[in-house]
Amino acid sequence: MRVKVVRTPGELRDEIGHKIMVRKDWQGTVVRELEEAEMIPAGFHPKRSDRVYLVRFDEWDQPVAVPAASLVILEPDPV
Repeated sequence: MRVKVVRTPGELRDEIGHKIMVRKDWQGTVVRELEEAEMIPAGFHPKRSDRVYLVRFDEWDQPVAVPAASLVILEPDPV
């Protein structure tokens, strides 16, 4: 599904460890939703975070874990 950042989540790390600032209005494609065991290494507390998605942004080639509260769906997954 295609998503857009509506709330800047702050400094995050991509899959290979680069620190990046994800910007408001960035758009990207959700690779997948993180499972609970993957959330802590990605920097999120599984009991405090609803959903966290791995997103490949058009502006950044490596997938980045972003909380769902910072995103809005532009195009849902085809059924």
